[in-house]
Amino acid sequence: MAALFEFEGVIAPEPDQIIRGSTEIVHFVVGSLSRRPVFTLHESEVVKVGGLAFVRSRWTVSGDGGARNLWQNLVVRRQEEGHWLVVIERPVVEAEGHAAGT
Repeated sequence: MAALFEFEGVIAPEPDQIIRGSTEIVHFVVGSLSRRPVFTLHESEVVKVGGLAFVRSRWTVSGDGGARNLWQNLVVRRQEEGHWLVVIERPVVEAEGHAAGT
């Protein structure tokens, strides 16, 4: 999963928390997936302009006896070779009764 990010890419799980660069992203991803959650994709949209794109997806994350809704917001950039890598990820867990992605 960390290989989907640019070398200096970031994950911002909270507005004041930045996970920066490949090494930190690997540690964050390993910690996040250590409980073996199950992800179900419900919807996704992409807005592309030139070599940049904004990707927004709504997921349900299940595990540990519960489920929660998650909005994944990504800024991705087309690389010289033509593939796309994540520059910024901002996941937002939906609070009960509140649509976090809107």
